[in-house]
Amino acid sequence: MRWLELRVDVEVEAVEAVSEVFRRIAASGVAIEEPIDPGADEGFTVPAGSPAIVRAYLPIDGNEEARIAEADVALGHLSAIW
Repeated sequence: MRWLELRVDVEVEAVEAVSEVFRRIAASGVAIEEPIDPGADEGFTVPAGSPAIVRAYLPIDGNEEARIAEADVALGHLSAIW
């Protein structure tokens, strides 16, 4: 099967909202890649102002155009907020 990757670079604060949009259209789930910096003694930190990447994968099955349109509308509403 072939897959179509949807990818959005977002501020860390918007990751959950964008992930929820992608979860509704991508049954296979969502991947989130947050920027991290190695910390001193306390592990890793997320640098302020660095974008995260949210990805979803859609099967190319003839229904992907409708799913993309649904995501486009929902993401448009989110962009009005952020």
